[in-house]
Order: sequence, then structure tokens, then C-alpha cells
Amino acid sequence: MKPELIKKIIIEQTSISREELEKRIQEKKELLGNLATEEGAAVLVAVDLGVEVREVEEEKPEKKVMIRDLKEGMTSVSALDAVVMEILRVKRFGRRDGSPGQMASMRIADNTGEIRLVLWEEQSEAVEKGKIHKGDLLRIFRGFTRKGLYGDLELHVGRLGKIIVNPPDLKPENFPKPPMESMPFTELEVGMPDVTVEGVVIEVSPARAFARPNGSQGRIATLRLTDEEEAIVRVVFWDEQAPKASRYSVGDRIQIISGYTREGTTGEVEVHVGKATQIKTLEKAYAKPTTRPVPLSEIRHRMDSFDVQGRVAEVTPLRLFTLPSGKTGVVADIYLTDGENWVRVSLWDKHTETIGKVKPGDLIRIRNAYTREDQYGLTINAGRRAIIEVNPPDIPERLFPPLSTEPKAIKEIKSHMTGLALEATIQDLGELKEFQRQNGSVSSVIRFQLVDETGSIPAVAWGENAEKISKAQNGQKISIKGAYVKISAKGENEVHIENNTQIQIE
Repeated sequence: MKPELIKKIIIEQTSISREELEKRIQEKKELLGNLATEEGAAVLVAVDLGVEVREVEEEKPEKKVMIRDLKEGMTSVSALDAVVMEILRVKRFGRRDGSPGQMASMRIADNTGEIRLVLWEEQSEAVEKGKIHKGDLLRIFRGFTRKGLYGDLELHVGRLGKIIVNPPDLKPENFPKPPMESMPFTELEVGMPDVTVEGVVIEVSPARAFARPNGSQGRIATLRLTDEEEAIVRVVFWDEQAPKASRYSVGDRIQIISGYTREGTTGEVEVHVGKATQIKTLEKAYAKPTTRPVPLSEIRHRMDSFDVQGRVAEVTPLRLFTLPSGKTGVVADIYLTDGENWVRVSLWDKHTETIGKVKPGDLIRIRNAYTREDQYGLTINAGRRAIIEVNPPDIPERLFPPLSTEPKAIKEIKSHMTGLALEATIQDLGELKEFQRQNGSVSSVIRFQLVDETGSIPAVAWGENAEKISKAQNGQKISIKGAYVKISAKGENEVHIENNTQIQIE
């Protein structure tokens, strides 16, 4: 067999570069001296690389091959016609000589069977550049076969091969039909290489730039879709795909074909858009999207992109914080109740203006909220994607009972209660202490116990109310209106009394 043919077989069946192959052949010749010809040295390199070299009959280019005719060890498969059933992935890797490599894989089929197709180097660019999609018809020349990682036969196409996409003489009706059924969002799992989903757009986040850890710049844009089961999924567009997100509007019904899934930062499954992904607009402005608000009793840690509504029980002052980058931000808290459950809502940056628009007793709806836990317990967050509606007309007043002004027994106090009224006795009164707030102002704080016939609970008073309580004596009675409950660093409930809390000491 001619040395060039052996080299061709080695290159086609491995990821080795021509330069590295020639280097290895030369090393074999130098090692064996005049005992090895060019052909012999090439065969020895093939053995080292696990490539089987054997004489084969060259197939005529015009001879058509069916998938059922493929066997291990074929070195020039020409020509095979098939339909793309599934796009698997594009993978980049580094060769032993340090040069970069690339491959793409997919499932193809004809009427006699199905096989994994692997494209190497420049052949894979057709997938990487989005020129091959699910449902396309391919004509493959000069491929070769080998066993895959799991022992299944695979068809590979290297530098010497050729692929024609959608040749005019091929008709879709003569091939199996690729699966195009949309998958329910609830069935999505992390790591799916080829998924089709369909839903109504409920949110569009425009493309924005970000810096990667290696210093390069990237771009990202997202959509959020809801399906017929009211499940929600985030769709992510990267880099050159990012501008495509702006083509869609809230209310559009779209289908995403050949997306792939990844785990998002909050642990949720996301659908990502690659270059082989197709997006079809099934109907513009199909519907005004609606999602069921999550009841306060069902709020859990690490929930993402949900709607919540309730009655405002308490509004806390604006406070500043400093990020590690040195940037200053603002946050404020409100407390929501449905009559039985209470939850803290943190309003970030621009949404802090809401505290000037709401008062205890108002109804509020927050869209695209997310949850986190901190040292004070579970918190609903209204970040940059959130939409806040104050007293929306479609929330009936009767849905949430009015705030109660009746005093609570200590045993009835629950985490995150707000607008709390109490009648109790002061005990274990601590020392009044001064501290400096982040804005530079000086305030006061005092700690003590509240006791009634049902139990006791720690309490913290701030500012002017702290100074008033510091003048009281253990055993004196106190009436409180408008306090709220936090979880302390010890994990216990404690009553907080701010400046706007009404107190009366007897």
C-alpha cells in the first residue's frame, strides 16, 4: 500500500495533524535506520494510534450506499444520502501538539437505519456556523467507519470527505421524518443535546455585554416562555445569537427546534440557543401571557421568575450597601401577608422607589421575582427584571383580609409577621448602645425580653423608641403597634421596634 494512502487513513480515523503524523513517521525511520521504509514506518505509527490499515477496494464515487450497508473499517464511503434526525454537539479540543481541533456530531437516518455522524475540522464548521439543521438532507462522500466509545458503529467525515446540504434531487418524503414534537417544560432535564419546545413569550431581556474570566467580552440575551401547563423556562442566547432575542415580543408564541439544555445559576433547567437552533414564530401576539401567582405558603428557597401578590403589612426605610467592586447600591424591604403567612420582600435599586408609593394595607403584585435565604431567613427579591404593580384593579380586596390591629399573644407570633400589635411586660432590659449607620448618622439600640402569660420573646428597639424603653423598668407593661418579626442570628424569632412603631409604656 502506498505511504500516502496509509497517511490518509491515519488522518481520517484520528484527530492527528499532518505535521504531527510526518514527525512521528520520521522518528520511526530514525529509530530503525535502513530497516524501515516510509510505508513500514507509517504502518508502525498507525499501530501506535490504534488504526487498522488494510487493503480495501476503492468504491466508485457514483455508487450509492445505504446505512444498512455500512461495516466497520470502511475507508471511503461514497455516496450516502440521509436526513438529520438530531443535532448532538460541537466540541472543541486540544491536540497533543497543542493545536486546536473541532468536531461536530449528529444522528442521521435513511429508510434502512440510523447512525451517528461525526464531522471533523472544517467539515464541522457547517454545524458550528448553523448551516446544518435538524431535518436537512445530506449527501456524504468519502466518509469512513469506526466503532464509537460505546461500541456502536459511527460514520466519520474528515478533511478528504465532502458533504452537500439539501441537494436538489433529494426529496424529504423519501426519508424518515425527524421528531419535531415539542417537549413540555416539566420534562426538560439538564444535559439534553437536542430539544424542541414551544411556548408564549412572557419576558424579553435585551442583549448585554459581559466579561469572561479570561478577559474576553461576550454578549447574552434571554427570553422567558410559559407553556400550556403554566411552567416557565428561561431561553438563553449567547454572543452572535444574542441579537435574535429582540425579534420576539411578549405574547408571541414560538417554537425552538434543536436547542440544548444547561443548568442555570439558580439550579433551574435552561434552554440554550446554538447556531444549529431554529426558532419559528407560530403566531405573533398570540396571547397576553398570564401566570398563576405563587401563594405565600408555597414560597421556597431558590425559586426563580415567579409572580407573587399579597397585602403590604410593613414598609421599612431605605438603606445603602457597598458591593465588593466599590459601587454603592440601595435596598428597602416591605412585608407581605395573605392573612396567615408573612414574607419579606427586598426591593433593589430602582424598585426602592416603591416604598414611596405604598403603605400598609395596600395590595401589591410582583412579577419575575426570585427567592434567596440570608441570615434572616427566606426573602423574595425584586431585581432588575421585576415588574411591580401597586393596587392592581384585577386583585379583589376580598382576596386578602384587612390588616388586624388586635394585639397578638406571644405564642401566636410567627416568623416575618409585620404590623404586629402586642401587650406585654418588659424583662431583662439591656444597656442602651449607640452605633453608626452606613450613611454616617448615629442611632441607638437596646435589647430586652417581652413576656406575657403565654410565653416570652426577644425584642430589639431602635432609635428614639430605644431611648424611651431604656428609661423603663423591668416589670413595666408596654403596648406596641406596628412592630415586625425577624429571625435572629441564633435562628430565633425576635420582635423589632422601629422609629415608626407606636409604643406606650405604663
